[in-house]
Amino acid sequence: MLLTVRDAHLPGETYAEKIANARAAGLDGVEFESTPALYDQLPAVADALSQHQLRASAVYLGHTTLIHPDYAQREAARVRVRQALAAAVDLSADGVVFYGHYSRTHVLPDLHPYKSAVELEAELLSTELRATLCDLAYAMGKRLFLLHAHSGDTALLRRLEHVVRMRQTQNDHPYLWAAASVHSMSMEGANVAETLRANAQHLGYVYVGDYGQRWPGAEGRRLQPVAEVLRGVGYTGWVSVEGNDPTVIPQPFLAPMVGVVRAYGFA
Repeated sequence: MLLTVRDAHLPGETYAEKIANARAAGLDGVEFESTPALYDQLPAVADALSQHQLRASAVYLGHTTLIHPDYAQREAARVRVRQALAAAVDLSADGVVFYGHYSRTHVLPDLHPYKSAVELEAELLSTELRATLCDLAYAMGKRLFLLHAHSGDTALLRRLEHVVRMRQTQNDHPYLWAAASVHSMSMEGANVAETLRANAQHLGYVYVGDYGQRWPGAEGRRLQPVAEVLRGVGYTGWVSVEGNDPTVIPQPFLAPMVGVVRAYGFA
């Protein structure tokens, strides 16, 4: 397995400094958030990665409006996905991580008995993937990693199983994969290890973190069964370490944190 951390969480004022710190801490790569600053500095970021012999794991697009009721908003979301895929090409990243939907309430109407809001939203997202996005990813040679959230953050794709079902509507498209979040699975009360094992064939990217979105520390033993499952199913892809407490990892804590995560089996 390959360890990565999103650039926004790494110490450093510039991309070059963040990449250097990631290398010094023993990470295998850096996940880059989709921002205007990144797009303006793609050649310099690629050079810094090469200089420090690190890889770009993915471009993190995050929230999208792919199922917004307004067509202009949906088109804007498609443009953002296309731009992120192009950045992934420039950085030789594996692909783009994104949410298909991110709103606590449904954005389409409930048309029962014809179709419920969640049925309409799932159908629209499936159509967006089939009609445009999967073909675009295939043409650009970069994978799409569809990420689930949890009930407190979204009304659609609240479990890893929902993302898997969406992938299955695309006949397990080779350029569409599930991104699993340990935090979101825990928030939904799922048995994280068993859920990962049951959906292993669909996994393309995994996020791990400690309770309360803290960065893994000595008490982060709940990561060990996750690592055991991933090793057991032969997962060799990216594992992105995530947390928000604090937002930026303090420099003295970064290398020990990476060491803790590897000690629990992510190696």
